[in-house]
Formats: sequence, C-alpha cells, structure tokens
Amino acid sequence: MEKILGLGISPGLASGKAVLTNTVNFKIDYRHIDEDEKVNELIKLEKSIEKVALDILDLMNNLNLSEEDKLILATHKMIIEDPDLHKNIKKTVEEDSVCLEHAVYKHFEETVSLFEKMENDFYAQRSTDYKDVGNRLLSEILGIEDNILKNISKGDIAVAEEISPSVIPQMVHKGVAAIVSAKGSATSHCAILAKSMDLVAIFGLGNGLKKIKNGDMLCVDGTTGEIIKNPTETFLEDWENKIRNGIIDRNRLLALKDLPAETKDGITVKIRNNIEFPEETEQVIKYNAEGIGLFRTEFVFLEKHKLPNEEEQYLIYKDILEKVKPAPVTFRTMDIGGDKLSRLISMPKEVNPNLGCRGIRLSLEHKNLFKTQLRAILRAGKGYDLKIMFPMIGAMNELDEAKRILAECSAELSAEKKEHNQNYKCGIMIEVPAAALLADKFAEECDFFSIGTNDLIQYTVAIDRNSEQVQKFYDPYNPAVLRLLKFVAEKAREAGIPCSVCGEIASDLKITPFLLKAGISELSVNPNMTLQLKERIRNLDLSEYEDLDETVCDKTYSSEIVEYLKNL
Repeated sequence: MEKILGLGISPGLASGKAVLTNTVNFKIDYRHIDEDEKVNELIKLEKSIEKVALDILDLMNNLNLSEEDKLILATHKMIIEDPDLHKNIKKTVEEDSVCLEHAVYKHFEETVSLFEKMENDFYAQRSTDYKDVGNRLLSEILGIEDNILKNISKGDIAVAEEISPSVIPQMVHKGVAAIVSAKGSATSHCAILAKSMDLVAIFGLGNGLKKIKNGDMLCVDGTTGEIIKNPTETFLEDWENKIRNGIIDRNRLLALKDLPAETKDGITVKIRNNIEFPEETEQVIKYNAEGIGLFRTEFVFLEKHKLPNEEEQYLIYKDILEKVKPAPVTFRTMDIGGDKLSRLISMPKEVNPNLGCRGIRLSLEHKNLFKTQLRAILRAGKGYDLKIMFPMIGAMNELDEAKRILAECSAELSAEKKEHNQNYKCGIMIEVPAAALLADKFAEECDFFSIGTNDLIQYTVAIDRNSEQVQKFYDPYNPAVLRLLKFVAEKAREAGIPCSVCGEIASDLKITPFLLKAGISELSVNPNMTLQLKERIRNLDLSEYEDLDETVCDKTYSSEIVEYLKNL
C-alpha cells in the first residue's frame, strides 16, 4: 500500500482499476512537396477541418452535456474554425513547400509553446485545448484512430500524462470512476468539466504518475488529492463503505437545496457563490445558491490575445446575469496586476506585483480600459439585479475616483441612448487593512461590503500567500485578522449595509458561528461548498453563544481560537 499525492480538483471518493491511457504520439517527418501536390494538400486541409468541426459538434449534441459544458467544446470548435488557423497552415504549405501534416504540426506546436511559456497558470492551461484540437486534426489527416478510451471499462480509473477536455464527457458517458493526471490545474477547462459533471479528479501528480501501473487498484480522494495504490483488503472495504456513505451524505445535502440557510433561532444568511468562468453558473443553479457574490472578471482579459472590447465583455456578462436571474450578480472589476497584462498594455516590471499596480490601482491608471469594462457591465445589467465591486481599495480618494468614472460611464450611455442599469449597487472589497480600519467612513459611501479574507490575511500579517517559505504564517485564525473582520462587520451593520465574506474563510465550517455572531449577513463560497455550508448554518443555534465573537477576539493565540471553535 502506497500513498501518492496530487492536486485535488473535483471532490469525491472513488476506487477502481488503473488503466493507463495515452494520446497518439505523432511522428511527423519533414517532407518536401512539389507545386502540383499543394492543391491536393489544401483540399485535404479543408475537408479535415470540416470533419473535426463536425466531430466536435457531434460530441456536443449526442452526449448528455449541460449548456455550460457545451460552451467549452464550442471553444474547441472555434479554434478549429478560426480563419487564422487555416490561413497560417495554408501559408506554410504554399511558401515552405512542405506536406500538410508538417504544416499543421508546426502551427499547433508554436501555439502550444507560446501558451506554455506564459508565467500565468491561467494562460498556460489553455495549451491543453490547443493540443486537443491539434491532435484531432492530425489524426484526421493521417487517418489514425486516437481512441484513448478503447481499453477503459465502467468503474475504471483513467490515468494519463494529460487529459484532453473533449475526452471528459466521453469518460463520464462510459462510466469512468475517476481521472488522474500528471499535468493540469484547477483553472483548466478539464477541471471545470470534471467538477461540472461530478467526475472525481486529481491532477498535478508530476513524477508520481510513474508509480502507477496498469491494473493497480487505486483509492482516489478528489478533495485532498490523495491516491492510495494497491490498498489492503481491509482498507479497500472501508474505502468502499465511505463511498457508499458519501452517496448517502450527498443525497442528504441535496435534500437541503430548496430550504433556507437559517439557524435554529431564526437568523437567515444568504449563501452566494464565487465563480471565475461563465461555465460555472451551471453549478450555481444546480445547488440553488442565492446568486453570485463574486464574479472574478479577470478571465475576460487573461484568455485574450488582445484587450476585449465593450461588446465582447457585454455578451459574456449578460449571459451570466441571464443564467442566474432574478438572483443578483456581483461583478468585481478586474483584479489583476500589470504583470499579467504586460503583453497587452505598457507596464513597467515590478519586483512584487502583489504590492504593486493591481486591482483598482491598475484600473485608475488605465482609465480607458476601466471605462470599457464598466460600460459593458452597466449595459449587460439592464433589467437584472446588478452589483459592481471595486477591488484593492485602500484610500477614500480611490473610491471617489472609481465612483466618478462609473457615474461618467452611465451618463455617457444615457447620452448615447444606450439602455443600461441605472439602479446598480456599488460596493468595495475590504482586503487592505487600511480599508478595514476606515470601514465606518467607507460604509457611508458604499451600498455593501465584501471582505476578501485571502488578501486581508496576507496584508495584515505581511506575508506572500504564494510563498512556500512563509506559508505557516498564513493563518486565518490570527486574532488580528478576526478583530478586523468583526470591526468591518460592525461598521457595516451600523451603516445599514450588508457585509459579506467571500474569501476561503467563508468555506471553513469551524469559523461559521463566529462569522454570523460578528454580524456577517452573507457568505459567498465555491459552488461545491453551498450545501455543506447551508447544513452547518441550519444546525446552529446562535442564542447558545451569546458572547462568542467577543470571546474569540479576546484571545491572544490562534491555537486558542482553533481549540475553542472546534467544539462548537
């Protein structure tokens, strides 16, 4: 029995026989072609592109996919039908006098390499989509069957160096118990599909994948990222009991879907969801969350080779609002640093982007970029419950300027006779200690607060939360952090505005009683935590913990707080 660790991607437990799957390794030789061969090669290119597009469309229509999952495959269809793809491959064939397969290989190799070299993981993971489409096109041109599913049976666990997004729906259709991959991350389309389709998944095994052989029995935990290889009979029996109990637990939680998040003593809490991709709205609807408490708009910019225009953003934002109506959607304006957009806008290189020109600072530095996004949000919000939230606010003059620009955008749209939402609510993320300490002043100028605890913790205790060396200091139970949180909630309550928590703390069920006693009225979590959080709230009787928030904030050490809360 051996434990292997990866990155938990899609929660749940599974057990089954490991089946190693691999895509075709193409051996493409450089072959010179004569002038009279070029016409046939280009005819073959057109037919192959058409066939691959039809195959993708067939997947979209004939498998039981949600509309959001279909959108991911629609991205693949857009890649294969991109006029630039056809133009670039055609140019290589004509000008370099090379065979079609070499021209296709060259095009996708260069595109994938471009994505993989990008430092931002979001970009890097897009390479998988291009690999998937490139392999499909090469398989069609060369007449090779790329069927990685042919040796997999229902209940098996698919193990691969890398999983292609278009294969996920087919695996679910075939009854695969789980997927395990050496590569991949939580931001990939594979991850989104796996979570959406409730397929247990672990990515990022790296060299750990080499420890798994065909036929090994695996016990997989998609939440923790743990894999137990060749367990003892006793362990396997216990694991399968956990799987059965997990199904029972899941059914118990699903029964809560339409019930309110209300404590036994009648305190109602709104549970909303954090999302960063439009595809995730399917999960919001599935678990009946009360809207989207945080839509991270960064993906709109990070997936583009050029800055998205107003119309492109408008269509994305409107689609999200339409999907979850009449529930509210809180759009956080772009919270990215100049380092992430350096290829699109002129920005000096920064030593520490987390403390540099990011969030509202970047928006105010590049007002045209900011106004384009705000105009798109306002237009999309017409007829919907719209909230707009500014990130990384640290001083009142930043909020004043952001609100002035927002009002300017609304006035411009009115002058242009363009319909837009004029009854929006405007708030800020409280994630900078300076904003937390000025919460009483900010509350006078805001319709709502949302506490971003992930950044609030790192800025309060002066650490980089992405640095392994100081991870032990990243402590959500630090008394200073919880005092700031309580102070912000109190000032919001005094001003009569709602205060939400949208950081990871909101998903920590141990700290839920403290958050509610401190005056937090809304919690925004990842979709898969919605029902667990609702169950926790419904089992609480806050009248039993009269001074809980004061007791927690009076403690000196985080270890004391953890010990106190774990018994509630």
